[in-house]
Amino acid sequence: MADDRPSALDRVLDLVVYAPIGAAFEGERALSDMARVGRSQVANARFIGRLAVDRGRHDAERVVGGVVDEVRRRTGSTLTAVARAAGAPLAGSGRPDAPTEPPGADRRHLRLVGDDVEAAPEPAPDVAPPADGLVPDVDELPIPGYDSLSASQVVPRLDALSADELEAVGEYERAHRRRMTILNRIAQLRAS
Repeated sequence: MADDRPSALDRVLDLVVYAPIGAAFEGERALSDMARVGRSQVANARFIGRLAVDRGRHDAERVVGGVVDEVRRRTGSTLTAVARAAGAPLAGSGRPDAPTEPPGADRRHLRLVGDDVEAAPEPAPDVAPPADGLVPDVDELPIPGYDSLSASQVVPRLDALSADELEAVGEYERAHRRRMTILNRIAQLRAS
């Protein structure tokens, strides 16, 4: 049975004689083929890198948004208990005996929302209240199931909305939950 492996002399001849002759005749084409393959590999790596970074950012925003929403919810419950224990008025509580603030006072009130209390925020910059006083119905919003979504779930969906759709979501949000995360993102998108 014959051995098909090249001998040591054949390998030396390939390396020293035949490879340089082949490179002289085919080197330019081989070099351009290697460059094309290299460019393709770099483009693929950049694309995969961008996908990984975008996915990581999206996941991080979702996790951080959920944590922020949970902290706000728990803080609101604590503020409710503290405010009630201290006998502090809650904004919108309807108590006739609740003291009123002097004109021009720069003090935030607490707003009762279900069992939670949250600071009644000022409107976000560049997000004015509706001029006509009409607030869209939740079914008219471009984000399905809007009322059941947390702020961290709404914010990424705002990027795909038109200016009119952003305005509708902003009007609805200001009239209902007034989540500053959403209102600030709308203001950013409208400014860009």
